[in-house]
Amino acid sequence: MELFQRILKTAIEGGASDVHLKIGTPVIFRINRELIAVDSPHPTPEWMGKIVEAVTPVHLKKRLDEEREIDFSYFVPGVGRFRTNLYQQRGQWCLAMRYVKTIVPSFEELGVASQVRKIAESPAALCWWPERRVVANPPPSQP
Repeated sequence: MELFQRILKTAIEGGASDVHLKIGTPVIFRINRELIAVDSPHPTPEWMGKIVEAVTPVHLKKRLDEEREIDFSYFVPGVGRFRTNLYQQRGQWCLAMRYVKTIVPSFEELGVASQVRKIAESPAALCWWPERRVVANPPPSQP
């Protein structure tokens, strides 16, 4: 588990959004939409089995046995939370993990136009209809 947690921590510190683990292949980080192989030991069947056992939530073990795939949230103290997909491919376990940021960037940090910010913060709703038109709903009346 120590190596696994070190891989996740290194991913986050390196700016990765995703971590991919597959038996017999390099550990892969997704950084700025690019898949990058990491210089670390390749996952073995034994190591992956231990990781699967450790990260699988108790309430999903039966589903994993039956369906060979589950989605869940995995939290590592001091590292962060990951949206996790655990699945079997050709009989071997694979993990795809997406880092879930806990700090939401500001509009300024995102470089969002002021008009978009105004719409996002508005109490009125915008609906997109299949006819490709936008309908603005008035804000709910206050009693």
